[in-house]
This record gives sequence, structure tokens and C-alpha cells, in this order.
Amino acid sequence: KADIDGNLLNLSGNWGPLFPKQTMNVDVDLKIPATASLAEAVGMEIEEFEDIFITGKIVGDGNKLALDPFEINLDDANAELRIKGSIADLTKMDGINVTTDANTASLGTLLQQLHIELPFSLPPVIEINAEISGGLEELALSELVIVAKDEGVDLKATASIGDLLSAKKITGKVTGTIDSLSGLSKYAQMDLPSLGKLQLSGDLASNDKALQLNNLDVKLDSDNINFEVTGKVADLLTVSGIDALAKADIRSFSEQNIAELTQFLKQFDVKLPVEMLPQSINLSTGIQGSLEQLSLVDIQGVVLDEGVKVGLDGAVENVLVPTGVKANLSLDSDSIAKL
Repeated sequence: KADIDGNLLNLSGNWGPLFPKQTMNVDVDLKIPATASLAEAVGMEIEEFEDIFITGKIVGDGNKLALDPFEINLDDANAELRIKGSIADLTKMDGINVTTDANTASLGTLLQQLHIELPFSLPPVIEINAEISGGLEELALSELVIVAKDEGVDLKATASIGDLLSAKKITGKVTGTIDSLSGLSKYAQMDLPSLGKLQLSGDLASNDKALQLNNLDVKLDSDNINFEVTGKVADLLTVSGIDALAKADIRSFSEQNIAELTQFLKQFDVKLPVEMLPQSINLSTGIQGSLEQLSLVDIQGVVLDEGVKVGLDGAVENVLVPTGVKANLSLDSDSIAKL
């Protein structure tokens, strides 16, 4: 038994003979109540968690030492973590086989404790499962599954990391269903209209600089509105390097649409001219930039209303703080009276 700065270590079992070859069969039981002190020892600063329990068996057959099996458990108000596995060769740290299972309702708080900042808020429920294998020279995350849930929001990411220690060779897939666009209001930090159900998909990949989201496809479908965004995000963690194309086909405006759009535009001090809403709108635009500056480029639109056709092309330098608006209009009408 040993007490290492409040961390309680228990060893029990057999060790020997020591010569000519060393054999052992030892049970390890470690309780770590001082997680903040432990993190400080390795150069990290976090708040205190509940106790971490580590159990395992060290087995020596005279040729090598193995840790088989071992288990790490953390049960905290902020996070639940289970790690199980084995290490075939402790000396070379090779033959690592580990599975993890984590569930946290306060991952945002946990990341703050680790001084990791994200430019967006996180869903309240996140479940993580992973399988790790290899050795220190080539450690891989063969399967990672992350499920994020909120009211009306269900997202899933699956990925693999070929080089876990340097976080390189990442590939994966993101899919999700969002019952209503308004379910994303708190993440966009503004009130969004409901409009319809959203479905999204995309491919994850990495290069030497960033984690990318490629082949992004976001669709919104309702009885009277179809909307689709396709493109990519060059740096997913900072949400920058956005390069996408958006298309909208609005065939009519319902009373609910009008009420929600009126409320949405109020956030930008824009009044919706309800009496001037057309029968239909067809619009496409390129989207480029980041969460700090998002530009609309090559805007193309057609508005139809009782024999009147209005064409639009233009650009917006920053749609987040509407600036640099440029637009050209064309008009075609069957009769001047309809204007």
C-alpha cells in the first residue's frame, strides 16, 4: 500500500521467481481523489473531479510484462467515463487494445476546465464510444462514435484516426436530423424561424493544418419551401474557410412563415413588408467566410407575383452584420397596372 500525494495505491499478488526469468501476477488498485493535483503535475490546470478508480492485473511470463486487463472509471457530475482494455507489452507499450465509453451532460463545462474554447455552444447530451489499438509508434483510433442530442436535434459522427498521437489521418462521416430550423436558435445565437425539417450529412477529413468537413449537404423540406446547402468547411473547429452554395425555392408564404420571418427580421431592425410578399421566390447564392465574416457572393434570384417578374443579382460583404450590400434589379411585367 502507498499514499502518493493523496492517491491511494494497493498492490497484491505474487512476484517471483526473479531469476533466471522474472515472473509476476500482481493486482493493481489505484484511487485518485486529487485529480487537480495530478493534472498540475503533468502541466494541466483543471477543477477537481470525483474520484478516479483504476484497477488492473500486471502479468509477467519471464519474457514480457503485460497489463491485462485494466479498467478506469470516473463518475462525476460533469462526466461519466469508462475505459477498458489491455496492453500486451508494458515495456514497449505495444499491443494496446482499449475501448472507451463516455457520457456527459456538461461537456462544455468540462472543456472550460481543460481551457479548450469552442466558437459555438454544445448540445446538453453527448455520448462517446471509441476503440483504440496499436502501440506508441503507431496508435490508431479505429472507431469513434459521437452522438449529440438536444430537443429536436439528433446528430451523429463516426470517425477513425490513423495517427492518434498527432491527430492525423482522420476520416469520418457526419449525419443529423433536426426537427425544425428553430431548434438551432441557441447555437446560432439568434431566433430562427421553424420553416421545416432539416437533414444534413458530410464527410470528415484532415490535413496537416485542420479538420475539414467536405461534401456537406443540408436540406430543408416543407410543403411550400425547399432549401439546400452544399459545400465544405476548411476548418471545422473554428468554423472558417466556408465555401458553399445555397439554393432556395419558396412556392408560397403561410401565415406561420410570415409571423416567424417578421420576428426574425426584427433582430436586424428590418420590417417585413407583408403586403408586398410575392407568390414565389427562387434564389441561389454562394456562401464564403467564417463565423466572424460571412459573405454572400453571386446572388441570383427570381421573384414572381401575378404577372410580375423581378430578377436580382448581387452580393453582401458580411451578412452577419449586413454591410457591403450590392444589388441589381430587372423588371418584367405584363401590365403597368400590376405594379
